[in-house]
Amino acid sequence: MRIFFLALCLLATGFFLRGQAVSGIVVYQSARQTDFELKSQEVAPAQKKQIKQMMQQYFQKEYTLRFTPTESYYREQEKLQKEGQLNLGGFAGMFGSSSERYKNLSTDTTIAYREFFSRKFRVGSKPPSYQWKLTQEQKSIGRYTCYKATIEKEVERQTMTMRDNELSDTTVIDTQRIEAWYTPQIPVSNGPSIYHGLPGLILEVHDDGLTLLAKSVTLNPKEPVAPTPPSEGKPVTEAEYNTIRKKKLQEMKEMYQGQGGGKGSRMKFTIPD
Repeated sequence: MRIFFLALCLLATGFFLRGQAVSGIVVYQSARQTDFELKSQEVAPAQKKQIKQMMQQYFQKEYTLRFTPTESYYREQEKLQKEGQLNLGGFAGMFGSSSERYKNLSTDTTIAYREFFSRKFRVGSKPPSYQWKLTQEQKSIGRYTCYKATIEKEVERQTMTMRDNELSDTTVIDTQRIEAWYTPQIPVSNGPSIYHGLPGLILEVHDDGLTLLAKSVTLNPKEPVAPTPPSEGKPVTEAEYNTIRKKKLQEMKEMYQGQGGGKGSRMKFTIPD
């Protein structure tokens, strides 16, 4: 019965907003639980705890999603670094995370801007295909009623470990669960970053250690919403970018061999996609 009621709501909301050509701007807050481990006799437990907290603060960011019924542009908001805030320096380069992403659902294309060890790329690919499992569970995010959807997928994880001055890396295939909360009140099959494909705009995502949560939503603003692809960087396919990334990480591994925190030290972290 609740599913039937949800379907009616989707239809009613869709017919109501379709004539308005719904568009909007959403601001999301992000947080990431980092898989970071540091063992060293030269670093006190209190300092290790502080380093981990500072790494988590580094990944606390804000993003803006500009969307129309078929297109979206997702971008990290720039912010000034606060005094005492962790600066990952060269380590941030190895993450190669996307700070801009354009999606066109009508042409099934996406273009992501990635900066990887000071090299800039425009990575073109198809949006991921999600086989969402819809549930009846609901909650409110702001003034919007949202419903939960989940999916499980296989992902490749790369972990780098520095032990006794020797750098090694391992790659494993793991099962990852994604939980998304979408609202039929905004009948746009899109969402932040790579996420999309639900009968309503996605306002919250939990993906492994990553959390994205909408903090503000502006529908049909006075100024036109015009999502445009990133223009900076060398155009490459996703396969080409992954090849470049793996080659650079291998070079870094060879470069850092014989360097580290001394005998008995160990540092381990997982590189987020």
